[in-house]
Amino acid sequence: MQNGSECRIIAMGGPKGGVGRTTAAVALARALVSRDHSVLLVDFSPYGLGISPEVEFSRANARDMQDGVPEASGYEPVRALYDVPVPTSIPHLDVMTLFPCPNDLGAVCGRWRQMGYDDVILDLRAGFDPTSVELFLHADLPVLMATPEPDDLVLATFWLRHVIAEHLRRALPAEPLRDFRIDDVHAWRFDDLYARFSPEAQKAFADALSRFRCAFLLNRRRENSECLQSRALCHAWGMTLGVHVAYLGTLACDERRWFYQRRLADVTPFVREDPLVREWDDLMREQWDPQELSPRDCLPLVQPHRSPRQFLGVTTIHAARVAYRQLWEGYRRQNGFVTLVMPPDEIARVIGLLEVAWRRSEFDEAELAPSEAVRASLPSVSRELSNTLAAVRHYDRSACQPDAGAFLTQQRQTHGLTLGQLATRTRIPQKTLERLESLDIQNIPPARLQAYLFELAKVLELDLALLKRKFGL
Repeated sequence: MQNGSECRIIAMGGPKGGVGRTTAAVALARALVSRDHSVLLVDFSPYGLGISPEVEFSRANARDMQDGVPEASGYEPVRALYDVPVPTSIPHLDVMTLFPCPNDLGAVCGRWRQMGYDDVILDLRAGFDPTSVELFLHADLPVLMATPEPDDLVLATFWLRHVIAEHLRRALPAEPLRDFRIDDVHAWRFDDLYARFSPEAQKAFADALSRFRCAFLLNRRRENSECLQSRALCHAWGMTLGVHVAYLGTLACDERRWFYQRRLADVTPFVREDPLVREWDDLMREQWDPQELSPRDCLPLVQPHRSPRQFLGVTTIHAARVAYRQLWEGYRRQNGFVTLVMPPDEIARVIGLLEVAWRRSEFDEAELAPSEAVRASLPSVSRELSNTLAAVRHYDRSACQPDAGAFLTQQRQTHGLTLGQLATRTRIPQKTLERLESLDIQNIPPARLQAYLFELAKVLELDLALLKRKFGL
């Protein structure tokens, strides 16, 4: 989000109101203005009633606000005019209302780009309005915003399917889509459509999904784990719908604070005092990686054992470890966001794919120069993992040998390790190790059990095949 020569269109969209989308759009505009950007904020509500209460069109300041009531002599609001930029009290921030929208939205976007602004922020109308969907697809950075409430996330999934369906109608010829109801936002999945296409149509379908771009922003985060779950939710959307949805981060938009608390005469103290503007500034400075926001290959078709970094969306080993841990922690919360879009057996499969991608990413760094022996072992390791992950879905815990826990305890003691030391070296929680040694594994998902045994075999220098047989894998 650095200053550039081209105007960027940022669209804030979503399926329902009340998620803080307008408040976030105004705060983003103010954060960009603080970085010496010129910004046009477009309101799609009648008479600009959505944005107008949050942006002053006058020169009123704090002295004019007595007991929350503006003095008549110091408050002269300017009504936003249809399709005409109106200056606000915030320097370099103009507001325009556009309701009803013209028919040729492509021409409208082209005109916005020629008006001399650095950024144009669109506060789209909530719902499945065709105009909002089209403008969302026209934007350089479309942002889907939702709260962590289950109903909001389910609606966001339906809305995302609807937007992707419209994108496919534009990107593909009519013939491949003739017999399929991609507009059924409650049902369709990538696998449902891809398997029915001809090989030529499959390639076109995957290429079209690879060109789709979208970002996700969570509002009203209640706990830190929701950040991890949000990243995993974006990954789950990718595996389910075939698109890459970048996770921007979280904001705390409380619309009860707006109006009087966010009045502004000078942008500099406002940015310092308003927490929501600071949050946007932190997101832009720390997390808005251009590579993360750019389109990626159709995620279900990326083979983790061949392109592990691409599957995880990273370029280095360190980034692979971070991405893997965040996705794993997000997926493993069975009552979290991911269960709203993926069934449990699908979650177990994706966790297995994450394991493959992470293990292989350790050997794909060019400067590591793995030995010929390591290179030669990679195909067998990948084959072994694939076979195990295929079998783990049919895992029968009754096949676990009675002495498996005692065997694990003996091997740990042979290496002179306590449970705490083994937990540190394997990155497996100590309580989980205690459960493994006592064979209290009924509630451990099969894919995670496979990952734990993989780590234990490396640290304790055990034969992985032997260890898996002990635990019935």
